Amino acid sequence: MKYAFLCGWLSVCLIFGSTACLAGKDYDITGSWNLTWAITAGGSGNGTGVLTCTGTLEAGTTHVADNLGHSGNGTYTVSGNNVILQLTGEVPGGSETMNGTFTSEDTISGTFTSAGGMSGTFTAAR
Repeated sequence: MKYAFLCGWLSVCLIFGSTACLAGKDYDITGSWNLTWAITAGGSGNGTGVLTCTGTLEAGTTHVADNLGHSGNGTYTVSGNNVILQLTGEVPGGSETMNGTFTSEDTISGTFTSAGGMSGTFTAAR
């Protein structure tokens, strides 16, 4: 039975690629990330910044500083390959939520929404 499961899992990996095999993996968000973002609603523009996460694989604190002089602190949670960042501070509207997905061990892509009505997309890479 154990071998049948392993053979089945190997088949999934071969058919769907390594991303499917890593779906149950705990991703490590801790450390510094280069952040790029683009506003798609409620304004316009794009920018860059640094995202820093400190804590465990599942939860911790975060800090963001961008090229426009904004910065924010908050928390993160990671579940599987899904990431939620809750920020407060000098971010648009005073708070912002970023929902992302690890697309690899070193890349997160997703969307953000601010209390000020802006939303858009972001990518973080190590």
